[in-house]
Amino acid sequence: MPPDGARQWLPHWFPLFVTSRDWCGPSCLKSHTQWERVRGRRREDAHRESGRPVCIGERTGCGAGASASADALALCEPPPATRLTGMIDLEKVTIRSRSVGSMDNNVYVITAKDTGAQVLIDAADDFAAIRELLAEAAGDAAAPAEVQLIITTHSHWDHVRALAEAAAATGARTAAGSEDIPDIEVPTDVPLEHGDVRAFNGFELEAIKLRGHTPGSVALLYRDPSGPAHLFTGDSLFPGGLGNTQKDPERFASLYADVFERVFEYLPDNTVVHPGHGAGTTLGAERPHLQEWKQRGW
Repeated sequence: MPPDGARQWLPHWFPLFVTSRDWCGPSCLKSHTQWERVRGRRREDAHRESGRPVCIGERTGCGAGASASADALALCEPPPATRLTGMIDLEKVTIRSRSVGSMDNNVYVITAKDTGAQVLIDAADDFAAIRELLAEAAGDAAAPAEVQLIITTHSHWDHVRALAEAAAATGARTAAGSEDIPDIEVPTDVPLEHGDVRAFNGFELEAIKLRGHTPGSVALLYRDPSGPAHLFTGDSLFPGGLGNTQKDPERFASLYADVFERVFEYLPDNTVVHPGHGAGTTLGAERPHLQEWKQRGW
């Protein structure tokens, strides 16, 4: 078992597991060397005592159940090659991201290069950092930048802490999955349904409902005209598995079904996944593990 009291700090967004690729969220291993060592360890060995690994989160670190040591539970980061930060320069848009807050939330800004139209995804925390991110992104455009919409992927508290400030400062409308709107204190202007396509001046985003982590969780799909699609999954899909469903079989079944049908059967393997915490992945990297996720039920 993890250290006394550690389980109470388990982040609500993350399932209780460490994957075969040993990536379990925004904090994992202190160094690249430690990362490589744990990657090479068989999951059965790492979890043999508890039978159910535990990922502990940003403020308490990450460990593999009973085998977690003080070092493994220390505050740490994934190797730089896997960290999803900085700027992705695509044909029509740029994607910039920054990790904010005590839960290491990813905030994303999509900016149209020609028009300056912007969409902010998950105003999670630390609006000063978000303001800097928006300013950096504004430099990617040939025209003055304007935030046209702030989309919240789901209603959990760690994804909305800067939403009121961001909406007030930018004057942008807000959007979220319709089922999650009652749980978001900041008024939502645009309810999102599965399959909705929102057009901005220079790009489009498609809403994909992934029900289970919350009733109205949404992923946002950007289709790059000259490259892989980009999918912003909130806390529904991570490297190594699905988001936390609190051991509820019905919620897990719902999330798995939506992720399988609406993501893996809908999009190709080169689709880039941008999660709500931690490093990104691709659908191709995760597809071989779908049956494993289904069988374990978490």
